[in-house]
Amino acid sequence: MNKKTLSDSPLNLAYLIATQVALIVVISPYAYARERFNPAHLETGADGLATTDLSAFEVRGGQQPGRYRVDIYVNDSKVDTRDVEFRMQQNAQGQSALQPCLSLNDLASWGVMIQRYPTLGQPDASCARLSAIPQASADFRFSHQQLLLSFPQSSLTNAARGWVDPARWDDGIPAALVNYSVSGANNRDKKGDDGDGNAQYINLRPGLNIGPWRLRNYTTWNRSHQGGENGTSTKWDTVYTYAQRDIRTLKSRLTLGDSTTPSDIFDSIPFRGGQLASDDDMLPESLRGYAPVVRGIARTHAQVTIRQNEYIIYQTYVSPGSFEITDMYPT
Repeated sequence: MNKKTLSDSPLNLAYLIATQVALIVVISPYAYARERFNPAHLETGADGLATTDLSAFEVRGGQQPGRYRVDIYVNDSKVDTRDVEFRMQQNAQGQSALQPCLSLNDLASWGVMIQRYPTLGQPDASCARLSAIPQASADFRFSHQQLLLSFPQSSLTNAARGWVDPARWDDGIPAALVNYSVSGANNRDKKGDDGDGNAQYINLRPGLNIGPWRLRNYTTWNRSHQGGENGTSTKWDTVYTYAQRDIRTLKSRLTLGDSTTPSDIFDSIPFRGGQLASDDDMLPESLRGYAPVVRGIARTHAQVTIRQNEYIIYQTYVSPGSFEITDMYPT
């Protein structure tokens, strides 16, 4: 009785060989080696000198550590142009790359809430650990001399739309000013029975600006003459005099002197004294009313659109990570 083996059939033999080759490929470990240029080939006729370290240029886009003048962007908004020191460190992807050396004061000046992340480093540290902020990253684009910093929106101080840093407010120049109006009339009696008369009126509103202080006055002068020697009268009246200045930290205004109470709800009442009242003009328009707070988490750079009654009332772009929208206009 003849027994047939697997190798007796050419088809079965080919199948056996293919299976063994596939097993060898799958089981055998992968070997990976990148191309490397030996810098010793550049050293000619210089015995005893150390070989130049070109490892920083072995990867695409690699550069030597050092100081570079760059445009700094935080979440795609340009915030500064300055010299920044770069060191070779691991980036957010765990790869060795040039990373910026930024202090805590730098991050705070760009709106990062450093108090939320105590592991960023000591207050006097010259290089903060950006990895302490989840999903934060730094990308140095050497060809454009740009440093792109990306932070989750929730890690930044929320600047409402239309907001201007109070540090940039200007009190203006010292000045003295006066507004005025003058009018007069002269009447003549055709009969000549001492019916002639004249009248003059002056309205004066002088002011003085010194630093944050504003001094204002409203004074009127009235003179009338109606025939005869005793028909002349002159009168000065002061409507108000007050000094006023802004209190930026309280978003309010201080008034000392003659003024009136606000008339938002009740009728205004004149008074002589002092008043400290909030001033909505110091707030951006997006904060002069109520609007809900919208929170969420973005996996990538994303567009956030908010609709009300099928109308788009808000649209913005956020970086990866958690975000919080608090500057919608009241609707």
